[in-house]
Amino acid sequence: MWWLFNKAFIFLVRLVLSLSFVACENSRSESQSPWSSDAENADSSHLDTSSAIKAKKLVKYAATLLGTPYKIAGKNKDGFDCSGFVSYVFKNQSIILPSSTKSLIELGREINLSEAAPGDIIFFTGTDSSSREVGHAGIIVSVTGDSTKFIHSSSAKSSPCVKYNVLELSPGYQRRFLKVKRIL
Repeated sequence: MWWLFNKAFIFLVRLVLSLSFVACENSRSESQSPWSSDAENADSSHLDTSSAIKAKKLVKYAATLLGTPYKIAGKNKDGFDCSGFVSYVFKNQSIILPSSTKSLIELGREINLSEAAPGDIIFFTGTDSSSREVGHAGIIVSVTGDSTKFIHSSSAKSSPCVKYNVLELSPGYQRRFLKVKRIL
């Protein structure tokens, strides 16, 4: 009987992993979807011209990494954690940032969410609901009306990879939202 349980367990684990892989692969193909036009259509009116150009390049480059697997302490295309992803994307524009959320949140200047623009870094608490300490970060892709899209390396069990989320459509991220910082 034990071997049957083991076979069933292994089957379920493989099924979950394959579904996660499919979700991340679908995220990769989204880089060719309407989301990818966010870089060209993003409202960067809050940024000066030089910063707006860098922001568009950041957002466009970040989209090329969609579907990259989540990896604890990951800092390259083999896999990213959230802060490793942010620092890797900024490094592509010759902006060197630390790869820790606790260090990242100390940089730049804080701005209101209503003033956020592409290229700004959005911060969240970790998944521990009793803590208000920073634990997650992403890059704002676009802000249109009441819709804030961001790209991040998510550790979500359902699809642990680089993907987009919309703050206003994600109650978990709304609850965990801390602040937005401008580096550019």
